[in-house]
Amino acid sequence: MRHLYSCLDLDQIKEVMSFVPGGLQEVMKDYHLILAGGFIRDIIAGKTPNDIDLWCMDSDRCSMAAMLYVAKIGGDIGWGDFAGTVTQEGSFPVAFIYARPYATPEALIDSFDYSVCRAAIWWNGFFWESMVDVGFKRDIETRRLSYRDGRREEVDPDLVVQRLSKLIRKGYTPYWWSLEEMVLGWRSKKQGGGDD
Repeated sequence: MRHLYSCLDLDQIKEVMSFVPGGLQEVMKDYHLILAGGFIRDIIAGKTPNDIDLWCMDSDRCSMAAMLYVAKIGGDIGWGDFAGTVTQEGSFPVAFIYARPYATPEALIDSFDYSVCRAAIWWNGFFWESMVDVGFKRDIETRRLSYRDGRREEVDPDLVVQRLSKLIRKGYTPYWWSLEEMVLGWRSKKQGGGDD
């Protein structure tokens, strides 16, 4: 099942990108990185983000981008199974996620479970472009959660519940019908079915 998408307005893109350090913006442009997920949500909602998550089309490109960013700003990099995370005193940690590369912003945000996480910003060669779930702005304003059956490899319900718990702690309340969709979607994945 395909979902509908919208975009952020120019002021919202400028606001989000104003929190992304200039050196990181350069690396995003040079390595075609996609900023996505909670950072965008938290800035739009007026909250302080935990970190910056960046994705790209292949794992080698992400690793090189992380090393270049460390060379530009100093700081440290920690390598894990999922991402290389750059930390520097006084800055948001930046995760260069190489475990799940995506060819397009749409494919990336299609993998996210909830409407309030389905947001991406990237450099298209001329300007910053964005894509968000059609319910992204509404659900941030109303502090609600709409489940979107993210296209992830896992079928582990604990991971889905962990993400749900994190968003509830941030003040979001799931729609009742959304919880039902989440359970039914998980059951379908566990049984090897799909909803395409």
